[in-house]
Amino acid sequence: MLLIEDNRVDATLGSGFPSAEDHNRFNEHVERRKLIGIEFDDAHARISASEASEQGKSYDSLPVFRAALYDSYQLLQWRGFRKAASDLSHELLRLNAVDQSMFYAILSEDNEACKAVARYLRYANNNKLVSGAVRASLDICHLARHVHGACSFVQELGDAMPDQYVADWLKRLVPNRTHPINTWHDKKFVDDAWKATAALVPAASAEHSDAIVDEILQGQKWQSNAINRDETFPVLTAALLSMSRDKCQHLIGQVLPHATHSPPSHDYQSAIMFLARIADKWPEFKDTIADTLFTTDKGVPHILI
Repeated sequence: MLLIEDNRVDATLGSGFPSAEDHNRFNEHVERRKLIGIEFDDAHARISASEASEQGKSYDSLPVFRAALYDSYQLLQWRGFRKAASDLSHELLRLNAVDQSMFYAILSEDNEACKAVARYLRYANNNKLVSGAVRASLDICHLARHVHGACSFVQELGDAMPDQYVADWLKRLVPNRTHPINTWHDKKFVDDAWKATAALVPAASAEHSDAIVDEILQGQKWQSNAINRDETFPVLTAALLSMSRDKCQHLIGQVLPHATHSPPSHDYQSAIMFLARIADKWPEFKDTIADTLFTTDKGVPHILI
């Protein structure tokens, strides 16, 4: 019963903004466990293993981390399993077992563990090693929560992502990008997917880049309000490097109304700067953009002066 309550508390505290009742339930759960004297893991063993790991004694730390993972899995304790997977990922990375470290980093849903693998790969500067780890990440990431956890890996890896896997990862991120936003937790879920997309799209083909632009223009963020629309411009800016000329021309028509809206809306500055970047890349569109932005009664937008 205590184990079920522990998982319930873990779910409520991790699902967005917990209420006062959720916090009270957590405190009551901790007190009951203390009174009964039940612990789901051996904290002393983990501390000793962490100290051994810092000293390079993996022969002492690795068995403890593996045992903690198996024990929490058999108990169906979610929080303990994620913590053990994170510890094991860091330890395997120290042993240069990158593919295995990638596996446990994603299972742990720990952003820092995923970033650590990405940083290791960037510093290693080994195409074979990077390709193997990215291929492993695609093999692992099928559940939405695992894809969400891997977003930090994709962002940290950045332009070190092998070109042959860019399209696969963009496709894998689609369900997370298009997830309905009803709560702040949903927003964080979707925002992380778009940040990962922004890291990938400069290396995408024109076809995939154009598809991302269409997804944005038809999406909930662009069509809802100026604040949400403003958050899409970093992805559009990244897509400028790879989108087709025709798609860019279409995009100009979609962005110009937000740059000339009176009074200026929240995304005014982002829209103006985005159009300036288009004009810098495609000089043939300069006159179209300038004629719309500049009017005799208002002059040049102040942000360009």
